[in-house]
Amino acid sequence: MKIINASKSDILKCHNMSLELIFKKSLQKKKYFYNEKRMDSNAIQWELFFKKTSSLLKRVWIFLLFQDLIAYNFRNKTPIVGKGIKYTDEIVILLCLVLLAIKKLSRREKLITTGSIELPLLLFIVVGLLSSIINKVPSFIALTQLYLILKGFALFYIIINLGITKEGANSYVRFFGVVALIIFALGIVDFISPSWFRTLLGNRTYIQLRGGLPSVQSIFIHPGQFGWFMAFAALYAFAFYLIYGRFHFLMIGGLFSLGYILSFRRKPIGGIAIALLTLLLLNVKRGFINRKRFASVILLTVILYIPFSPILSSLYQSSIEEYSLSKRSARIALYLTSVIIANDYFPLGAGLGRYGSWMSRVHYSPLYHKYGLSHIWGLSPKKRSFINDTFWPMILGETGWIGLALYLWIMGILFYIIYKLNKEATSKFTKAFSLGALMVFVESLVESLGCSFYAAPPQVYFLFGSLGLAFAISQSKIQEQKA
Repeated sequence: MKIINASKSDILKCHNMSLELIFKKSLQKKKYFYNEKRMDSNAIQWELFFKKTSSLLKRVWIFLLFQDLIAYNFRNKTPIVGKGIKYTDEIVILLCLVLLAIKKLSRREKLITTGSIELPLLLFIVVGLLSSIINKVPSFIALTQLYLILKGFALFYIIINLGITKEGANSYVRFFGVVALIIFALGIVDFISPSWFRTLLGNRTYIQLRGGLPSVQSIFIHPGQFGWFMAFAALYAFAFYLIYGRFHFLMIGGLFSLGYILSFRRKPIGGIAIALLTLLLLNVKRGFINRKRFASVILLTVILYIPFSPILSSLYQSSIEEYSLSKRSARIALYLTSVIIANDYFPLGAGLGRYGSWMSRVHYSPLYHKYGLSHIWGLSPKKRSFINDTFWPMILGETGWIGLALYLWIMGILFYIIYKLNKEATSKFTKAFSLGALMVFVESLVESLGCSFYAAPPQVYFLFGSLGLAFAISQSKIQEQKA
């Protein structure tokens, strides 16, 4: 029996040594991960598992781009499946959080954090929960809404704890660069023959016309999502052009810019403008970017705008009319009433899931009756589609002035973190990626004025995923220097 036991022990040791050898070779070849603190078999298995998780996240992000389209196709045929698909993203994020917690506990490791946003984030959670308890919001509604608000941050922490390096982030950039080009190409098909293309995909066949031209939506169910994704991709392409100076990055950015212009949506167009203006202001302070390259980006953008200037001008005029305070549109009503609610429920707000949020739409909030919003089209019990059409009124109405201040504090810290990462970056890739993250973050601030950006898929995941990757590659550089 001793001989048998000894042989089993030897086999196990050989197995562990083999795993270690394979893992080290993998690290030498691809360097996707930097965590080599404990090279025992348990650690190796966890690292290999999380390497697979990183690969899985690519597939998850692809699914998120098609999520609404798939759910829409199932909506009429199998409604329950359609609803299940809509909630898949929250389930996957929660599952990844659980796995991350198990990994950290099993290896007795500390969670990697930023060291700066955790305090205001924790205070925001406390304010939201206290407000919900005080206003007797059902726990299911309050906790679900809290999770919907925090899911972007959850992905952020998952990403920075995966230990992804510059090489790993580069694989994401290449992969989604190709994906964005495919989506742009399909957008051109949608522009040329929208009825045929949307019928082929099983998408909504309603065509929004701007100046006689169709608002392109490609694989998405709304032009706004296509416009955002093209703006997101364009800013990253321009960021890489500004740092590397390679002409093909500029041209790719031009293609994506044409994409968001063809969506004829105000938010991505305005978001791009504000992002580039922010970059210009930062450049005045110090040599943030190459001026000639930046001028090339501006010139290309202006050239692309010129053929569509009449349509863009009419968009601007319609915005002034639509959002004038004299008109009682759903979005304006949400903004104005949120201030009243924040004052009436001072200082913690009306509670999570009670105003301007998804849960206040699913479980129709009594506040809409109380404040006379139930008679406005899009906010009524029968037509609720505009209830969660904004973000900041939700934060103000549900968590009050204190909650709003805390969330703005978090946003300010995130901006500074990415700005600092770019400032301290030593490699071109890290500088380009962090610059792209900085610009898409600024663009998101503009988008959030007219949609529930920081709680809505797929936007929230691509933004916080980008921020997480930018932070992760900076941490991998620190770990390499320590080693």
